[in-house]
Amino acid sequence: MKKNFKPSLKLTLAHEGGFVNHPKDPGGATNYGIIQRTYDKYRDDEGLPRRSVKLITIKEREDIYKARYWDLIKGDELPTGVDYAVFDYAVNSGPGRAAKELQRVVGAGVDGSIGPATLEAVRKKCEEDGVESIIYELCERRMRFLRSLKTFSTFGRGWTRRVLGSEEGAQENDHGVLDVALVMAREDLNAKQVEQLKAAPVGTREGENPETPLVKALPSDQSVAKTKSGVGQIIAATGVTGQVVMGAADKVSPRIDDTPIGMIAFAVFILLIVGGVALTLWSLREKIRERNGENETPISNSLNGQKSG
Repeated sequence: MKKNFKPSLKLTLAHEGGFVNHPKDPGGATNYGIIQRTYDKYRDDEGLPRRSVKLITIKEREDIYKARYWDLIKGDELPTGVDYAVFDYAVNSGPGRAAKELQRVVGAGVDGSIGPATLEAVRKKCEEDGVESIIYELCERRMRFLRSLKTFSTFGRGWTRRVLGSEEGAQENDHGVLDVALVMAREDLNAKQVEQLKAAPVGTREGENPETPLVKALPSDQSVAKTKSGVGQIIAATGVTGQVVMGAADKVSPRIDDTPIGMIAFAVFILLIVGGVALTLWSLREKIRERNGENETPISNSLNGQKSG
């Protein structure tokens, strides 16, 4: 997506780091992931004298990543999460290879050039298997390629951490491309569904229950009520407590009619939950106070005994 270029670049640069010139790196001198050869071509195209990539500016860096990587993989037109995963692959291993791997994943013609046919294949794959399936398979293919390289024994540990994070598989709190791309995709889908749910008309499909929204919120969405229309919209819970209340509301909502009596019953139900939590916290506080009081008594008696002696 167009909005994701700078966030994706920031994530990629966190992996690339600053200036390095490792003798086993075939790219040679590199700064922020940009090799000297690429920087030379950029300066030539701009009519500027060549200089060390160590001196690259922030603007030059962004220009190169936008024109020679993001635009080539059609980052503006790829789904959120997929755009970052393909972009980081392109920076690490070249836009052509990243494009070919995406084409293999979505079943498009493999020519290393992402165009309308590839984008249409991406769209169909998303509809059939979901955005996450593309991210998973792309990262799996990327790791397979990296492990085949002769330099994997030297750079493999860093490459693996870059793609998979600290732990293999996907974890929401990990930092690998796989982990972050999946979180980006889920949050984007969640946000889109929230907006669709708010804007969607009801009862517009033949035979559809007018009380049922056309688009349902994802289970993780806490900004939209999950109970029947009318009743559910009186609460907006967040956090762990919100999830518990929402879960309870999901269970009881089918038995609540959208009537004044039903709404009162539901409000009482919520008050009972809140009251139970408050009572539990109050009881816990009293126990702590009693325990502290018991611990202080012997010390007080001991001090009194010393004074009286």
